[in-house]
Amino acid sequence: MIAYKNIEFQRLENQKKNKAKYNIKGNEYFAEEAAINYYESLGYKAIWAENVYWWTLMSLFLWDVIFAKIKGSVSIVIDGVQTELDPAYEEFEQLFNQTIQMNGMPHDFFTPEFYERRESLIKNKIQELQHSNLEQKLKESFEQNRGKNCRAIENWDKYKIDELLISVQRLDKEKIIKILERLISDFCNNRAGLPDLIIYDDKDLFFSEVKSEKDKISEKQKNWHDFLSTTLKLKVEIFLINHTNDQLKHVKTYYTPISKEVIVSFGYSSSKKREEAIKFIQDQETYFTIDEGKEQIHGAKFEIDNIERLYKILDLTSGWKTQKIEIDGEIIKSTNLRNSLWCFREKIEQNASSDYCKKREYDNKTNKFGCRNIKFYELEYGEWRNYGYVDTTKGEWIFDYKKINEKAEEEINTLKYCPFFEAKKVRNLVKKIPEKINPKNDKNWAFISNDYNKWFWYKNGWLSSFGKTNFPGFSVMIGIKKLSKKEVNDAIKFSTGDNSIKISYREIYKKDKPKSGCFIATAVYGDSEAYQVKILRIFRDNYLKKNIFGKLFINAYYKTSPPIAVFIKRCKILTNLIKNILGMVVKIIKKRDL
Repeated sequence: MIAYKNIEFQRLENQKKNKAKYNIKGNEYFAEEAAINYYESLGYKAIWAENVYWWTLMSLFLWDVIFAKIKGSVSIVIDGVQTELDPAYEEFEQLFNQTIQMNGMPHDFFTPEFYERRESLIKNKIQELQHSNLEQKLKESFEQNRGKNCRAIENWDKYKIDELLISVQRLDKEKIIKILERLISDFCNNRAGLPDLIIYDDKDLFFSEVKSEKDKISEKQKNWHDFLSTTLKLKVEIFLINHTNDQLKHVKTYYTPISKEVIVSFGYSSSKKREEAIKFIQDQETYFTIDEGKEQIHGAKFEIDNIERLYKILDLTSGWKTQKIEIDGEIIKSTNLRNSLWCFREKIEQNASSDYCKKREYDNKTNKFGCRNIKFYELEYGEWRNYGYVDTTKGEWIFDYKKINEKAEEEINTLKYCPFFEAKKVRNLVKKIPEKINPKNDKNWAFISNDYNKWFWYKNGWLSSFGKTNFPGFSVMIGIKKLSKKEVNDAIKFSTGDNSIKISYREIYKKDKPKSGCFIATAVYGDSEAYQVKILRIFRDNYLKKNIFGKLFINAYYKTSPPIAVFIKRCKILTNLIKNILGMVVKIIKKRDL
């Protein structure tokens, strides 16, 4: 739950641009210290935790995983190319130790690939912790690793082991692990925003976020508060200092989704559910009726955030000619309302935090829109073959703003009734799109040719994603794509024929997990690490990637499979059918020597 407390303290003047200070019984306190003093007066104890406390716990519980010697943990420049070393490289051990000694973290620690490469290791460690004594594990790790260079632990003296044990002793094991899991799964984005204080006594523990008069709650703080309160059912208290009533109201509104009011009414119907529908709607506090007999209209107002009550009346009157749905004076169809709210309903049923909205449905990675249900793949992935054209004279991609805006507004219109949907985020992304892109001048952008090769400018010449240098000309270019650093480096290695680093693809545990998984197989088997998915992945890497037709297939597959995977997950019959087909494919592959 989110609770609010607004306390008046005497603010000390002449603080200039420094942090606010307050006078309490002749003593000066910063805002967090003033809050601690207040809680202690109520008989509680407090830890000024913020983010570092939880970074420390994450590091100690997951130390072996963070410092695992795998590909991605070490990176060096070879022949001008940034190269992530495989552990089989003869100097890997020495370079790994140097990396940790200098940086206190693996090379990829702040990248999305950090979790992707260690996902199976992390999942295994999570299971191990679930079956372990967390107090004992924490003490052992603290004793073994204290003083070692670790980027996430800024100061080993900041928290004593007894302070670190407070949360472990008072929170359920599952809740502690969930916090660690959220941190490690996307440390780059989730490392900030944890509450300022941990408040506790002998039995209880809750969190407190302290805000002085002009402090604002950030989106990352809001996301953590939502996760702790909604997913973990922990209390988060927003401790406000000297806020006006209007300020308090504004803060509360920030945490409350904007829910619209829906008026549902209906007239006569021969449906067997008519009496049940009438009884249900008459039970609503907002019930109203117009006329009598066969002309009589029954209706009521429903709040969208009371989703099950709304869906019940929609289901009871489904298909009725007399059903009428009105929102903000607009008459809408039941199908449109359901399309807008089905994802919101799923979130409520799962009792999920805002993380549910911010993750893509098919691979659980963070999306750009703050909404998992938007289908604008060009804007999401930065790959454009529609909504513009290649100016073959100037060698530029020209965006079609009219079509882009039409597509964006179409998506917004579909989802506008969801209380959590923020149309502003989508429109802001559209505003950031430039008028044109010239891959020769705009770093990391590449043309897409009609054979789906990607061409970018490198050292005064065009280079393709397959290492080719014979640029076919602008006349065969059909789109553009923003390349990742890895895609650029891989292309450069292709072109130089760099074979100085040997990578074994036959051993799964040594193989770098691709940036995109086998979406359809993962959707069917429910786990990217399922045995069948691994077999298909190996076949892709060992065979398909080694010939031009296989590469073209892979390229086309990863553009079309995400929405197909989403559809498959919702259809059990189709899931079982494709599972049988993939099962036969896996059997055939296994007969070959992988």
